[in-house]
Amino acid sequence: MRHNPTVKTIGGHEKSGEKPDGRSPERPTDSPPANSGSGESGLGTLSQWQLIRVRFARHRLALVGFQVLCVLYFVAVFAEFFAPTTKAWRDTDFIYCPPQIPKFNLREGFYVHPLERQVDPITLRSYYTIDRNAFVPLGFFVRGEPYGLWGLIPMDRHFIGVKQNAEAGGKADYPAQFFFLGADRYGHDIFSRTIYGSRISLSIGIVSILITFVLGILIGGISGYLSGKVDTVIQRAIEIINAFPQLPMWLALAAVMPADWSALGTHFWRD
Repeated sequence: MRHNPTVKTIGGHEKSGEKPDGRSPERPTDSPPANSGSGESGLGTLSQWQLIRVRFARHRLALVGFQVLCVLYFVAVFAEFFAPTTKAWRDTDFIYCPPQIPKFNLREGFYVHPLERQVDPITLRSYYTIDRNAFVPLGFFVRGEPYGLWGLIPMDRHFIGVKQNAEAGGKADYPAQFFFLGADRYGHDIFSRTIYGSRISLSIGIVSILITFVLGILIGGISGYLSGKVDTVIQRAIEIINAFPQLPMWLALAAVMPADWSALGTHFWRD
């Protein structure tokens, strides 16, 4: 016969160990259920790439940095469009021109005050004066210096610049020029040349990583597959190369490059 366990209650009465329907009582388990409300409960079933994405999505500073980096690369890709002038454009009447910060009001819209170059009669040093009664109107998607987008598509639209056929306050003595970050000693627009330079600076990192990735797989694969003396020679050669200080080595490589090479060609060859 089957024996049913009993427990005594406080009042001395006996209570059967079975439920009224004949089933045994449920026993508590030590392990919590799979979905117990913990945020880490489902991470054990994720792949490595999924774990990386989850951890990256929780890092707010990393997300902000990624978005900023995307904006910078977008501007660098379309550098000709976002730059107010072409990289070869210059105006020697505005050498060392100070930065001009755009302003806005309901009457004039976006504008800057025109600058006039003056020369000190004693020191012969140039300086600029601001005419606050005149305005150089600015606009978005305006026509400007013609260029070729990626050197292929002819265009003349710029993201921001001086409106065409606009005179500063109606005064012909003030040429309608705009230098957001000022001008250098040759009259180049520093802001435009910075945007053009970002294309090279940002592409160097990607190209270097791709070249390092390909060479690492190739040399590492050969070293691991052949092993033995070949592996020893390859590893010692890599250690010798890494022992050289990188900055002096780059300076030496840049010095031996042909003088007629462009800065872009020198950077890509060196990296």
